[in-house]
Amino acid sequence: MKIIIILTFFFIFFLKFGQSDIDPSQKKVLTDFLIFFGEKGVIEDPCSIKYEDMIKCVPMDSSDLSPLKNLTTLSFLDYVFVTPLLFENLYKFTQLEKLTFNYFNTTIPDGTIFPLNLKYVQIFCPSVTLGRSLFESSIKELYIAYIENGFRYPTLYKANPYIETLQLEVAFDSDYPPNLSQIFTNLKYLKIKVKNKNNQNQFYLPNTGVFNSLIELEFVGYSFQYFPINSLLSNVPVLENFILYGDALFFDPSKNLDLSYINGKNDLQFYTNSILENLEGVYFKFPKNAHFSCNGVSFSFNIIDFSNLSSFGVQSNKYVQNLPNIDNAPLLTNFEISFSAVVGNIPESYCRIKELSLRDDKLDGVVPSCIQCLGGKNATFVLPNPFSNFNENSQPYDCPPPPPPPTSPPSNSSTLLISFYLIALLLLIQF
Repeated sequence: MKIIIILTFFFIFFLKFGQSDIDPSQKKVLTDFLIFFGEKGVIEDPCSIKYEDMIKCVPMDSSDLSPLKNLTTLSFLDYVFVTPLLFENLYKFTQLEKLTFNYFNTTIPDGTIFPLNLKYVQIFCPSVTLGRSLFESSIKELYIAYIENGFRYPTLYKANPYIETLQLEVAFDSDYPPNLSQIFTNLKYLKIKVKNKNNQNQFYLPNTGVFNSLIELEFVGYSFQYFPINSLLSNVPVLENFILYGDALFFDPSKNLDLSYINGKNDLQFYTNSILENLEGVYFKFPKNAHFSCNGVSFSFNIIDFSNLSSFGVQSNKYVQNLPNIDNAPLLTNFEISFSAVVGNIPESYCRIKELSLRDDKLDGVVPSCIQCLGGKNATFVLPNPFSNFNENSQPYDCPPPPPPPTSPPSNSSTLLISFYLIALLLLIQF
């Protein structure tokens, strides 16, 4: 039977069972547990039901939890700290699946044996070096956040094929594992949060090697750091999602970023950052059927190569410009620019977009006939805007047929094949 134990700042334990009543087979374990923690005068029923599925027990004051061998979840909350004794006995929790700490000030000893069933570890507010054994265990998900002064990452040497999800917070004095892709060979989800206030102590976040299995990469931070994102993204062959909050990294303006080699879908999301503002020319080229979304970032649409995009969404872009040219974007079916400083006309080519939204912009030119014919009440997806020939009171009329989508240029192999048939046809005519 599963048991979950949680320590609060009152040193009160809560044990959670699969049902609201305590299983009789567990009462002996609970009694032994209380005696072990110094509660010699154990009451007849040491735990009483407090919530529908939670059990409240009397206060306890130790970190050696070895008597409860059937625990599946163990959480230390609100200023409860553990000692090395916990990690010396951790291997005895053979059923443990989840381990969380809200405050952490004990270095995990090298050589600590983590239970094989343990798949999830969360450490908040660490203030010491974690130790290598955690990073060499068989857990699948590791989350480290809200790091404090004194926290350090250990130097890692041993490859780990088990960890698939990794969330790290880094600061100027926290160090940073420089070889993540070589250590975590099966990593699928990586989130890095940069903790650096007021642009002080800028530091370099290195990476070597290729993330062969990485499908989601996320950066969070509001202080600029020099992270070689160009080289990293150029070595992630199956990346599906790239998410950026703030200014936690740097795009090298001298090197265009071509991601068209990536297999599978690609979803790039940018939120409230300025790293796109200084880019020039056609900077980004995406994989086929990629999705691009951006909120709160002012940048020129000229840095985007639309040829492989199937979805483009931008909100709150204050860069004054016209709508982008999508004549060479045959895959584009979903397009939104809203609450942005775009001006001018809506080009005729936008008539073929299946899902179009151009609300609350500054468009002050004309709309094409495919939108004008709908009338104002049926074309709210482009209103309000100060158009010269269209408003909410415009009347509908019979719409013209939509223009055909642009065609992709023939590949080199197709061109060679056509040339071969033309030559063969000429030879037949001659004979």
